[in-house]
Amino acid sequence: MDGTPVKNTAVSKGFTLIELIIVLAVLLIALSLAAPSFSQAIERRRLEAAANDIYLALSYARSQAIMQNENVLIRFTRVEEGQWCYGMDDDLRSSSACNCHSAADKCTIRGEIKVFDNGIRNKAIYPRVDLAASRVFTFRAGRGNVGPNTITLDSASRQQQSRIIVSRLGRIRYEMH
Repeated sequence: MDGTPVKNTAVSKGFTLIELIIVLAVLLIALSLAAPSFSQAIERRRLEAAANDIYLALSYARSQAIMQNENVLIRFTRVEEGQWCYGMDDDLRSSSACNCHSAADKCTIRGEIKVFDNGIRNKAIYPRVDLAASRVFTFRAGRGNVGPNTITLDSASRQQQSRIIVSRLGRIRYEMH
């Protein structure tokens, strides 16, 4: 050896352990900041889907009242938090009224059972979505008008709400809050 320093010609291929730990820490912080907004977005989508389903059910009940020229009842029943259902009936002369919770077989349109169950007998289709209170709508024969009423759905966190509003003329709309 002649006393000249030897150059290390090996090129570093990879990351040090410290660099990997720092990158992982930054990623974990970013994910922890994004998680709450992501869960709120999921909650909002569930609420919108449930409101849309109820909107369609009310529209169907109204259209049946117009097409059949018979009154059509739709009853929304809240059993407990997160457990609710609705049923429709076009035979309002029967002695046993349609009740999706206790008399689901009485909820029929043209003889076909029309019941939706969210978490009572079956797994909830809209988990963490709650019907604020029970409601009954009767769409009148021919014109489909009804006494004005509102259905309110709440998210489990109570930070978001949807209202399905039915006017006296039977027009249906929903709002997200």
